[in-house]
Amino acid sequence: PDGQLFILTTNFRDNLDAALIRNGRVDLHVQFTHASSDQVKTLFAQFYPSAPEGKADEFEGAVSKLLGDRKVNMAGLQHFFVTHRMCTPEEAIAGVQSILDDLNEKQGEKARTEEEGKEGKGKDAKGKDGKGTDGKGKKGGKAKGGKGGSGGKAAGGGTVNVFINTGAAAPAEDGGCEDEDDDEDDEEE
Repeated sequence: PDGQLFILTTNFRDNLDAALIRNGRVDLHVQFTHASSDQVKTLFAQFYPSAPEGKADEFEGAVSKLLGDRKVNMAGLQHFFVTHRMCTPEEAIAGVQSILDDLNEKQGEKARTEEEGKEGKGKDAKGKDGKGTDGKGKKGGKAKGGKGGSGGKAAGGGTVNVFINTGAAAPAEDGGCEDEDDDEDDEEE
């Protein structure tokens, strides 16, 4: 039908059947890579549109200096800005350490997950041995003509964790910056 878009996302493009992603079925392939310096500046400017000129460059420089050869993706940057939404541009620039802290935390989680996978003797949550069998030598099912899915495993054999925000959860971290306007609004009511 006209006027409809279908979006297909995957972390494992090579596991998809070629017929699924051939021309005519998937017309545009977009790879999300790590943030470029221009993207870092642009995202800063979008979250701080009234920031003085040059602050986006200052922020990008602080991030580049802090991370060195490490890279951050756009989702990581957006998380930083959302958690620092009540900060001034200067406070956000001073708080870039939290980007590195988040990267280190995620790297630690990945290492723990991989270690847990090794301790579980290669079995996933369903008791399968990770080799396409059910632990008793019986083959698990695969999609016809496909290479099979990730079976709940992330690249590297770790378990995929899914978190769902229902809106009733605790409020997001604010990055340590306070919104002075909230106090004034409370007094008016």
